[in-house]
Amino acid sequence: MNYIYLALFWTAWGFLHSFLISQKVTDSLKNIFKENYKFYRLFYNAISLLTFLAIARYEKTLQKVIIYEWQGSWMLLRILLLVSALVFFYLGAKNYDMKTFLGINQVRKNQGIFGLGTTEKLVINGVLKWIRHPWYLATILILWSYFSTCYISTLISSLILSIYTIVGMLLEEQKLLKQFGEEYKKYRKTVPALFPWKNTE
Repeated sequence: MNYIYLALFWTAWGFLHSFLISQKVTDSLKNIFKENYKFYRLFYNAISLLTFLAIARYEKTLQKVIIYEWQGSWMLLRILLLVSALVFFYLGAKNYDMKTFLGINQVRKNQGIFGLGTTEKLVINGVLKWIRHPWYLATILILWSYFSTCYISTLISSLILSIYTIVGMLLEEQKLLKQFGEEYKKYRKTVPALFPWKNTE
């Protein structure tokens, strides 16, 4: 029964996370809070982090039945996955405005921005020439390599969060298509979403 609760908690977290970032909700809150909307990104990040940590702590209490462990030569694969995740996080961060992502710029500059920036131009620099969503890839790699021991509770968490990550990526794709139209369609045809099998034409 506890595993069912865990699955429900992660599902609810994913729904809340997506709901609070949806266009309809952010537009409505912007109209309601006006100038104070500049604090929303900070609030959103804080709520997301605190609820994530609360569920992660609950998951830790369920770590009893071991499914597998990273041992022997398999540890090399785990290290490779972890290093790859860190590399993709770092390379992705070079293309994003991290202060805006964290909500710092909104407060400092009194801006009502929720996303990573206000640019009207599609950015295709650095790692974005090779894959469209480096952070989503890094997240999936972390989910499956961070823990040296995989319990039933860990597997449930990794599965649900991986599905949520992929769903989030697909929703992000729709936003980008709406924002950049034909330009993003061409970009999507030449650059893969997650795995860098090919480069731009």
